[in-house]
Amino acid sequence: MGDKISLKDVIHFYAEGRRNFRNADFSGLEFKRINLQEADLQGAYIRWGELQGANLRGANLSWADLQKANLSDAVLHQANLKDANLKGACLQWADLSEANLQGATVIKGNLSFANLRDACLRLAKFQDANLDKTNLNGADLRVAMLQDADLSDADIQRGKLQEANLSRANLTGANLEGANFQGATLEQANLMGANLTRASLNQASLQRANLTDAKLFGSNFDGANLTDAKLPAIENMLGVSFKGANLKGAKLPNGDSLQQVLLPNGSLADPRHPSEIAPTSPVEPRTNQRKQDLLDIANGYSTTSRLSSSGGTVGGSPEGLPPGKARRSPLKSPEAESPGTPDPLPLLIPPLPPENGKGLSSATVGIVSLPEAGIPLGKHRYLYSASIAISHRRGPGEFRQNLLTAYNSCCAVTGCNAEPVLEAVYLKANDLNPSTDPSSGLLLRSDIHTLFDLYLLAIEPQSLKVLFSPELRETSYGEYHGKLLREAIAPEFQPDRLKLQFHWDLCQWTQDL
Repeated sequence: MGDKISLKDVIHFYAEGRRNFRNADFSGLEFKRINLQEADLQGAYIRWGELQGANLRGANLSWADLQKANLSDAVLHQANLKDANLKGACLQWADLSEANLQGATVIKGNLSFANLRDACLRLAKFQDANLDKTNLNGADLRVAMLQDADLSDADIQRGKLQEANLSRANLTGANLEGANFQGATLEQANLMGANLTRASLNQASLQRANLTDAKLFGSNFDGANLTDAKLPAIENMLGVSFKGANLKGAKLPNGDSLQQVLLPNGSLADPRHPSEIAPTSPVEPRTNQRKQDLLDIANGYSTTSRLSSSGGTVGGSPEGLPPGKARRSPLKSPEAESPGTPDPLPLLIPPLPPENGKGLSSATVGIVSLPEAGIPLGKHRYLYSASIAISHRRGPGEFRQNLLTAYNSCCAVTGCNAEPVLEAVYLKANDLNPSTDPSSGLLLRSDIHTLFDLYLLAIEPQSLKVLFSPELRETSYGEYHGKLLREAIAPEFQPDRLKLQFHWDLCQWTQDL
């Protein structure tokens, strides 16, 4: 372990351009929403570290000790976490897209709703980890250890899981379309309601696995071991190949043996017309465009050249911290930044409702979930729909973090500082080119967000005065009526007045003012 270093020194050294913090001892430091992107933290000691919302984009955290660390909402896009110790760490809602976690230890970690799209997780240890509703689209999980992990409703389309160990894993409702499980171990795994369309499970071990109501269209189970497995109905297995598979004790829902309906070549016929067979879900391209990072503002320094308010220049790596009374400047001018696309939320669309009518489906096309053992249907429906709603109401991760920084983690209307209920709100919800710049939105408490979306709250574009509709002025919201919107930490981050005008014009009651 290296020398103990203070938070003030970290900020000062980083502002001066230092990026090498190898083997440093960061124990006990508060790194919440700190900017350490591209920093070299190899072997650093950050056990129990508070890194919520931290910007560690592209950072080197290989062999770092992050055991029990809080990395919720952190940005770790393309970060190197090879062989890092993340045992028991919280990575909920974190952006780990394209990150390298090869050989990392994440036993009993919490990664629910995390974005691990196209990440390298080879040989990583995820035993007993919570990966509920995690985006693992295209992730490399070859030879990964996932015993007893919770992957319910996770998106693992195109996932590479060759030789992975998923014994007793919970994959209820997971989207595994096109995934490769060749030689994987799925003994006693729960795949109830999972989408395994066109998945490859040849030579995989699925002894006593539960595939009830799973969708297996066109999947390959050649040479797989399905001893005593619970299979879905025949209509969910059209076009499946079981050539050379061990089907001893494998049963259909009505108790019949699958052997009785197999063709001589070991497959099940698919009488559907080609037009009736849904194509593989398209893979959304991920933008690699660098977006404005605002976390440095909270620390009082900038890392990109721009003109200062006095007309002087600020270097690409500023020397030291600015004076205490100096106005904090943003990383880039919002006008100079090209419109970006927010990082995608975890894909939470599980398989289509099974044709036999079982399962829980919603009015939204393609959303289905099946109850876990011991959870009543009504409660399961409530928990599932609530988690979907929360993920979208919070807003894209990077956009929300920028707004949390811009408004010092306080609601722009009420001043509420309870971060779990603060949501990122786009001022123009139907914007074709949404940006992560804070001037494109507001940070609002969840109930205020609802009133904003219902056009019962408006912000006067010129004065930035908060106004509520007449029917709310005699309620508890009346105390905020007529007050000014809270100021952002820099003028550049104040809400876009044209977008405020767009929302104002949609509030019909404002026409009478």
